[in-house]
This record gives sequence, C-alpha cells and structure tokens, in this order.
Amino acid sequence: MNKFYDSKNFKIPEMAKGTVVPPYVYRKMQEEEERKQQIDDLKRIADSAESQAKSSAIQADLAVKTSKKADVKGWIAVIFSGIALLIEFAANHKEIIDYINQILQ
Repeated sequence: MNKFYDSKNFKIPEMAKGTVVPPYVYRKMQEEEERKQQIDDLKRIADSAESQAKSSAIQADLAVKTSKKADVKGWIAVIFSGIALLIEFAANHKEIIDYINQILQ
C-alpha cells in the first residue's frame, strides 16, 4: 500500500465531478458567489442602518416632546418670577426708588 495514496479515503476534487469546468469559468463562478455574498452583507448592513434610523427618529420625537414639556414648565417659572417681581416692587417701591436715587446722585 502506498502511504501517499489511500483508496478508502480518496475523494474526487470538486472540479473533476461531472463535467470538467475550465479554470477561468470556475474562477468566474467563485467571483459571482463572492459578489452575491458581498451583496447579501451590504443588504444586511443597509437593513441595520434603516432600523437604526427608525430608532433615532423615535428618540428624536421623544426628545421633542420632552423639550416641549420643559419649555412649558420654563414659561410657567418665568410668569411666576414676573409676578413675584411685581409683588416685590409693589411692597417695597419706596425703598427701591430711594436706593436708585442714591446710586444716580
């Protein structure tokens, strides 16, 4: 028995099965298969980017809603501050006017 050739485990190479395919055709077939794999990979990347874009749009909408609530609360705080200023001025208008006159002299 030849140590380099074992008839029990001998397998026919893929190119030699059935019809003989010239090497350039085989290379083209491999290149096509690689292109298909690349296209599938790109499609998966595009699908992932699309889902991330949708997620970002949802987050942006939630951020806008939150900012609108904060904006309303901010305006309420401004109104209360204005009312407090008017009350303070009404209660202490004499002292405020005297103090301003002292500064201007």
